Amino acid sequence: MAECKFTDISGHYGEKQIREVFEMGIMNGVDETHFNPNEPVTRAQAAIIARNVVRYITGK
Repeated sequence: MAECKFTDISGHYGEKQIREVFEMGIMNGVDETHFNPNEPVTRAQAAIIARNVVRYITGK
């Protein structure tokens, strides 16, 4: 499992949840050290998140 190294989530109200979904493999950052928590999610990102949730639930 990859370690969460985002430098822009420290103290953010969603920090705990961001770390959780990263560790579950549901969401990634824009690169290894940035998540951009205050940016809107694009349609493409939403589609990837949905796919990753299904994969997480079904194990496929």
